[in-house]
Amino acid sequence: MNQVILYGTPSSPYEIIKNSLKHAINKANLKIELKEIQDISVFIDNKLENIPAVQYQNEIKNLKSKDVTSFVHELNQWILLNENYGDMIKLNVPIDYSDTSVNALAFAKSYSKDINGAIKMIHVFHPMINSIDFPDLSYDNIITEEKITFENHVSEINKIWIGETNDDMSIVGEFKVGLAGDVLKEIANSTENDLMAIGTKKENRNQKKWLGSVSTDIIKTSEKALLIIPPKASYKGFKNILVCTNNTDLDIKVSTQIHALTKSNNPQIHLVHFGDSTEYDPTPLLNQWRTLQESDSVHFNQVNHSPDHITLNNYCQQNKIDLVVAAKEKKSFLQDLFQSSFTKELAINTSIPFLVVK
Repeated sequence: MNQVILYGTPSSPYEIIKNSLKHAINKANLKIELKEIQDISVFIDNKLENIPAVQYQNEIKNLKSKDVTSFVHELNQWILLNENYGDMIKLNVPIDYSDTSVNALAFAKSYSKDINGAIKMIHVFHPMINSIDFPDLSYDNIITEEKITFENHVSEINKIWIGETNDDMSIVGEFKVGLAGDVLKEIANSTENDLMAIGTKKENRNQKKWLGSVSTDIIKTSEKALLIIPPKASYKGFKNILVCTNNTDLDIKVSTQIHALTKSNNPQIHLVHFGDSTEYDPTPLLNQWRTLQESDSVHFNQVNHSPDHITLNNYCQQNKIDLVVAAKEKKSFLQDLFQSSFTKELAINTSIPFLVVK
């Protein structure tokens, strides 16, 4: 079992750091022992510059200022990053500074508390000729300036949203250079991602931001869960969830994943099969869902109409749906939808978030 060693003597900063480390370790269910050492002779032997100090994986970090809150967040992220966040859900949120992406980040911040999530904010920068101030800046300087701008943005977000709360996990920023679509596809399918939350919006000729064009492409290629957040959507807890059904085996397979991502508010689950087919038997799926939550919160409905964003919107309005869920599969009518304009229409024209699972 790994150890985190806390050096120091009882004081207010010492207790704040200790309790915060315990909270982070428990929150992520890390197999780490927190050991306290209060022997001054050990401090001298280890040549500690200041106390409190924390040792993890043969590296020591000291509290060097009165800003205990910043030090606590630094320690938590240091340990959690090295432990790949343990059992926490790794929630990646791309941002291009547009209102849409900022709203998606705010949505994800609120949602993360319900799913024990850790947020990483991602900015992908691709220098364009018209964005380069020739000849005053070199390519490297352009990259450096953009990275500094992003790091300052992350810092400001943490000051505003995390503030003095030591129990909240601070948001981590990751700066990447490249084409947004390629970079985000790679991140979406990596082991450092459990769920990507991405904003979407209508495209137009004057659009300078990249999320509007990238989000629907990622839907088609992501091998992990993807949460599409429409403009102006706000998270108030998922209370009524529409789950599109089509393939019994796949529907059962993804049910535990859907449940894990939505269970915090004990929602009503609407299992809905679109189309006039009478071949779909909902019994196995109903039985599965009723092992996950209360039986009276799970319902099945057959909608005798081909799926399109109008049909879905009508059902959502009638049943106060606040999340639509669909599973991707290679050969089904749902896959046809992901390859058609349906996905774009749904993601853009509804105010309801759209969760894609696989």
